[in-house]
Amino acid sequence: MLALARHIPQANASLKSGQWKRTEFTGVELRGKTLGIIGLGNVGASVARRARGFEMRIIGLDPLVTAEYAANIQVELVPMEQLLKESDFICLHIPLNASTKGIIGAKQIAMMKPSARIINTARGGLIDEEALVKAVKEKKLAGAAIDVFVQEPCTQSVLFEPANIIVTPHLGASTAEAQVTATKDVVVQIIDVFNGCSPRYAVNAPLISAER
Repeated sequence: MLALARHIPQANASLKSGQWKRTEFTGVELRGKTLGIIGLGNVGASVARRARGFEMRIIGLDPLVTAEYAANIQVELVPMEQLLKESDFICLHIPLNASTKGIIGAKQIAMMKPSARIINTARGGLIDEEALVKAVKEKKLAGAAIDVFVQEPCTQSVLFEPANIIVTPHLGASTAEAQVTATKDVVVQIIDVFNGCSPRYAVNAPLISAER
């Protein structure tokens, strides 16, 4: 979101190519802007906590969370249409399944402000890539930052064409610290199972609970 707001990748590439085009990379501040978060699980809630530090207004959508939970993380729950119309930045933090595939398509993009920007670090397929590129090219959206793709590895995509779409090769969890944390979590879960405890992050948790 920061790189998108301030055109950091484009400015870096421009300057390294020997051009000083300072006025072409005027960005926008996060302060005072509205952030719409689709998916308020652990990641979405963590984004909300960090966004508060930038003095953003935070609205969100998640059919699985309660109003009390949203209030605790200081997020205003709103319907999808309102989120799309009011957000200056929209980020997605939901899984890809039959109900979420293409959740952001041409119809949803048409509801957004021309100055709005989309960030997807969740799963490819949540956004209609062709519709997104078309909107950016036609200046119906200010830009996007995409870390995930329908097909991965991805070395060719329509998303690579517009200069104001930032793309990265699924780097969301690619930090040294995140890899260590993931390894520790796996080890702790294995120890718990060997000790007769239920694993905390089991995918088939309901089945495990029933069996126990």
